[in-house]
Amino acid sequence: MDSRTFANAPSIRLYLPPRANPMNAPDQVLFDKIKQLPPQRLAEVEDFVDFLRTRENEQRLALAAAKASEASFAQVWDNDDDAAYDRM
Repeated sequence: MDSRTFANAPSIRLYLPPRANPMNAPDQVLFDKIKQLPPQRLAEVEDFVDFLRTRENEQRLALAAAKASEASFAQVWDNDDDAAYDRM
Protein backbone atom coordinates (compact mmCIF):
# COMPACT_ATOMS: atom_id res chain seq x y z
CA MET A 1 0.00 0.00 0.00
CA ASP A 2 1.36 3.45 -0.91
CA SER A 3 1.44 6.04 1.84
CA ARG A 4 2.33 9.71 1.74
CA THR A 5 2.81 12.18 4.57
CA PHE A 6 1.32 15.66 4.32
CA ALA A 7 3.98 18.37 4.73
CA ASN A 8 1.96 20.39 7.26
CA ALA A 9 0.82 17.40 9.29
CA PRO A 10 3.55 14.77 9.60
CA SER A 11 1.36 12.48 11.74
CA ILE A 12 -1.31 12.14 9.04
CA ARG A 13 -0.74 9.59 6.33
CA LEU A 14 -2.69 9.27 3.10
CA TYR A 15 -3.14 5.67 2.05
CA LEU A 16 -3.70 5.10 -1.64
CA PRO A 17 -4.91 1.77 -3.00
CA PRO A 18 -2.68 0.04 -5.51
CA ARG A 19 -3.27 1.26 -9.03
CA ALA A 20 -6.18 -0.61 -10.50
CA ASN A 21 -6.08 -2.01 -13.98
CA PRO A 22 -8.09 0.46 -16.10
CA MET A 23 -9.60 -2.46 -17.99
CA ASN A 24 -12.39 -4.24 -16.12
CA ALA A 25 -12.74 -8.03 -16.17
CA PRO A 26 -15.15 -8.35 -19.15
CA ASP A 27 -12.99 -5.95 -21.17
CA GLN A 28 -9.89 -7.96 -20.35
CA VAL A 29 -11.58 -11.25 -21.35
CA LEU A 30 -12.62 -9.77 -24.70
CA PHE A 31 -9.18 -8.28 -25.24
CA ASP A 32 -7.52 -11.62 -24.49
CA LYS A 33 -9.82 -13.42 -26.94
CA ILE A 34 -9.06 -10.89 -29.67
CA LYS A 35 -5.31 -11.20 -29.07
CA GLN A 36 -5.57 -14.97 -29.68
CA LEU A 37 -7.09 -14.55 -33.14
CA PRO A 38 -4.98 -15.01 -36.25
CA PRO A 39 -4.05 -11.77 -38.05
CA GLN A 40 -6.52 -12.28 -40.89
CA ARG A 41 -9.39 -12.45 -38.39
CA LEU A 42 -8.38 -9.17 -36.75
CA ALA A 43 -9.46 -7.29 -39.87
CA GLU A 44 -12.88 -8.92 -39.60
CA VAL A 45 -13.15 -7.95 -35.94
CA GLU A 46 -12.20 -4.37 -36.79
CA ASP A 47 -14.77 -4.24 -39.60
CA PHE A 48 -17.47 -5.57 -37.27
CA VAL A 49 -16.62 -3.03 -34.57
CA ASP A 50 -16.78 -0.26 -37.18
CA PHE A 51 -20.17 -1.58 -38.31
CA LEU A 52 -21.48 -1.56 -34.73
CA ARG A 53 -20.24 1.99 -34.14
CA THR A 54 -21.79 3.20 -37.40
CA ARG A 55 -25.12 1.55 -36.55
CA GLU A 56 -25.05 3.11 -33.07
CA ASN A 57 -24.34 6.56 -34.53
CA GLU A 58 -27.14 6.19 -37.07
CA GLN A 59 -29.60 5.19 -34.34
CA ARG A 60 -28.50 8.16 -32.24
CA LEU A 61 -28.97 10.51 -35.20
CA ALA A 62 -32.42 9.09 -35.99
CA LEU A 63 -33.50 9.57 -32.38
CA ALA A 64 -32.14 13.13 -32.34
CA ALA A 65 -34.00 13.92 -35.58
CA ALA A 66 -37.23 12.52 -34.16
CA LYS A 67 -36.82 14.59 -30.99
CA ALA A 68 -36.02 17.71 -33.00
CA SER A 69 -39.14 17.29 -35.17
CA GLU A 70 -41.56 16.75 -32.25
CA ALA A 71 -42.21 20.45 -31.78
CA SER A 72 -42.85 20.98 -35.49
CA PHE A 73 -45.26 18.08 -35.72
CA ALA A 74 -47.03 18.91 -32.44
CA GLN A 75 -49.22 21.45 -34.25
CA VAL A 76 -50.24 18.82 -36.78
CA TRP A 77 -50.75 16.00 -34.31
CA ASP A 78 -52.43 17.90 -31.48
CA ASN A 79 -55.69 19.14 -32.95
CA ASP A 80 -59.39 18.38 -32.60
CA ASP A 81 -59.68 16.83 -36.06
CA ASP A 82 -57.15 14.16 -35.19
CA ALA A 83 -58.50 13.49 -31.70
CA ALA A 84 -60.54 10.54 -33.04
CA TYR A 85 -57.33 8.89 -34.21
CA ASP A 86 -55.74 9.49 -30.82
CA ARG A 87 -58.52 7.49 -29.15
CA MET A 88 -58.01 4.45 -31.41
